[in-house]
Amino acid sequence: MEISDFTQEQQDFINEMITTNKTKWKNEELMPLQSELAKYKPIQKTEQEEVLEKREQELKKKEFDLLIKEEGLSDFAAFLDANDEKAMKTKVQELKKVLESRKIDNSFKPEPHKRQDAYMQAEKDGNVTGMISAKLSKIFA
Repeated sequence: MEISDFTQEQQDFINEMITTNKTKWKNEELMPLQSELAKYKPIQKTEQEEVLEKREQELKKKEFDLLIKEEGLSDFAAFLDANDEKAMKTKVQELKKVLESRKIDNSFKPEPHKRQDAYMQAEKDGNVTGMISAKLSKIFA
């Protein structure tokens, strides 16, 4: 049977049944599910709350920049990022420790001095005769 084979009375009955069942399904199935899901929907923030959050983030960034500047680590600001104040201070202290250890490792370390003999002293003074005599003294000693 095709749709056009129904009489007008039958078609009206079918349409009424569809509408009734659709309404029943909406009320019994869909509405409870929607109300249950509405509990988990995130709360929409007001414009004031968004502005407040933005200001709070800016304040944290300024505090972080100030802390880095106070510690003398402003060159490393691009490499550091922290969400809360405790993590921020921890990262700054860790970086400071690393830099201190590198500063010590890279500092001047004198080489052990060689004992200067007569030849080296004469060479340093530019005394050719002293250099020759020092060499000859080693050979005949």
